Amino acid sequence: MTTYSFVTSADLEQFGETLARALPIGAVLVLIGAMGAGKTTLTKGLARGLDFTGEVTSPTYTYIHQYPTPHGELVHIDAYRLEDARALWRMGLSELIDTARLTVIEWGEALIPDLEAVTVLRFTILENSREISLEPHRTESISGLLRASTLE
Repeated sequence: MTTYSFVTSADLEQFGETLARALPIGAVLVLIGAMGAGKTTLTKGLARGLDFTGEVTSPTYTYIHQYPTPHGELVHIDAYRLEDARALWRMGLSELIDTARLTVIEWGEALIPDLEAVTVLRFTILENSREISLEPHRTESISGLLRASTLE
């Protein structure tokens, strides 16, 4: 497990931008953390890292936002309001993952056992900063990819 600390939202977005460029095509990220921890802020950075220039917002009420990027589609999912996050499978999650450049799922803890390869990003709010811990599940560690980038 690798942990990163961020003092500002700009730092968190920059991390997302660099992370997006390091991730392999088809990567799936599950973001876990309290409200206000920075999950959507990170996703904004991920989108920018894939050269998306539009606005990125939380899909809390629509569940799914799809952002076309020059590198492939970024799928941003928020399962917070779903009674059972596995309902996303009935909404076409499998097809979205199969065709996306990157899939980001907020509040998707219940989906982890069903995903072939996923990296969990666990957000922790500290007094003056945020921390993100990267936890690979059934996939090769992305830590090596990140070491090759400017993150470490």
